[in-house]
Amino acid sequence: MIAEYFQRSETLGGPTRDWIGIYEECATILYQEIDYINEGKNADRFRRDFRNIKWVRVPLVYWDYTAMKVLTLGYVPGVKINQVDTLMSHGYDRDRISSRAIEAYLIQILKTGFFHADQHPGNLAIDVDESIIYYDFGMMGEIKSFTRERLLELFYAVYEKD
Repeated sequence: MIAEYFQRSETLGGPTRDWIGIYEECATILYQEIDYINEGKNADRFRRDFRNIKWVRVPLVYWDYTAMKVLTLGYVPGVKINQVDTLMSHGYDRDRISSRAIEAYLIQILKTGFFHADQHPGNLAIDVDESIIYYDFGMMGEIKSFTRERLLELFYAVYEKD
């Protein structure tokens, strides 16, 4: 009802904005985020995408104990990525962690096309071997191969200063 009101309102951008479309997109994302079967499938796919990268960790999904409203994952403790003082006091190499985080993101965007769309300090941690631990796979995105190819060309052109 609020989206419909905004859609009709001239002062709120009415016809120039798709308030109903924005509402529908948010509702879709919200319901995907609370579907734990979907989240478990996302975690499994993400883990497969990074199976050959030893410095990326994803908790295992225990499917026998997972349902639409219950997600059961393996315990993978780590230091939250924004706890810089703790990382420093344990002697972690911040440059290596930063490089790995960037590389992991580029792999998601340019190689697999399946990316973690909710990367904030609550969902990222660092393991004792400086591996990156990802949590919460409720909000994921996908980039089609055509777009990934164009992005790769763009990154390469920037790198070549072309």
